[in-house]
Amino acid sequence: KSNSSPKDYADKVVTILIASCSTFFFADINNIYYRRYKMEDRVLYVHGFNGSPNGTTGTFIKNFFKDAIIIAPELDLLDYDNTISKLKDIIKDNTITIVVGHSLGAFYTLALNTDEAFKIVINPCLYPSVEIPKLCPLANEWIEKISTAEKILYTHITGLIRQTTFAIFSNNDELFSYKTVFDEIYGASGIKSTKNFIAVEGTHHIPPQSLELGLAAAMEFCT
Repeated sequence: KSNSSPKDYADKVVTILIASCSTFFFADINNIYYRRYKMEDRVLYVHGFNGSPNGTTGTFIKNFFKDAIIIAPELDLLDYDNTISKLKDIIKDNTITIVVGHSLGAFYTLALNTDEAFKIVINPCLYPSVEIPKLCPLANEWIEKISTAEKILYTHITGLIRQTTFAIFSNNDELFSYKTVFDEIYGASGIKSTKNFIAVEGTHHIPPQSLELGLAAAMEFCT
């Protein structure tokens, strides 16, 4: 016979039910992304401005795709030509199947303009010529080069590019938000039955649980 009061017993039952529901919920998320990406996938991560492949977002990406092959180079994102050239070489030499980019790194991910790899962009800086000068002084030459790259990129978006691109936006990005612009340029709702972007809770650096939800939605979209 239990010495627990009816209230204590009820509290224990509620606790067990909550734990069970939580376990089921997160297992369901895991089933989504572990079912969608394969161990033979090769993932390229492109960090953001003043970021690092070993930063918070980079580390989470590596853990998320822990069974795949991950390549996460250190990049000088203020050297546009060399960065694009390096990323293209990595994709070609390593048969990259998924490219994940954050912030300014997301712009470089899009600038690759490839449909041979699935692209996931996290809080993408779609117009770095506007946003990056707000963060640090830059030479006019760099701004002009990036501005030209933006114009060329956004006028050559094919249906297949849209189908192989997915964006994750946070609801409270303190730096910028290009969700509406992304939908106008890359929106795939007219091609596929689901949108190719998601909004999750968080700031410019999305917290792990929100980023996990976004990545799971991205992997679901790419199938």
